[in-house]
Amino acid sequence: MLHLAFAGGLRVFELVGLRLDQFDGRSPASIHIIGKGRRERVLPLWQETAAAIRAWIAIRPKVDETAPFLNNAGRMMTRAGFQYILEKQAIVEASMTCPLPGTAGSPCPKGMVPSCPESSSGRACHG
Repeated sequence: MLHLAFAGGLRVFELVGLRLDQFDGRSPASIHIIGKGRRERVLPLWQETAAAIRAWIAIRPKVDETAPFLNNAGRMMTRAGFQYILEKQAIVEASMTCPLPGTAGSPCPKGMVPSCPESSSGRACHG
């Protein structure tokens, strides 16, 4: 999802509102976007992005829903669902490495929150 969002410069509502028939896997691959103000555009996709979409479609659950990105109920993901996944992934990523000098990519000491501006100065944040 993120790869497509960043590679295509998509807004969240454009990403979660996609349908499988908007992806054209022929070479060169492209995606048809209906954006803000119902403006339509066709975006060419990088080979890596097209390959990622093809791989996702291959393992995507086989349901009647036409959206490529589904929630746990097998329905089209919402913007709130996307935000939840993004926040969850950000927490996982933030907990994996510590920005403090001398930590060399190891987890932060207990009580340190990597996303807190005060953490880089060595003081604990509580949040």
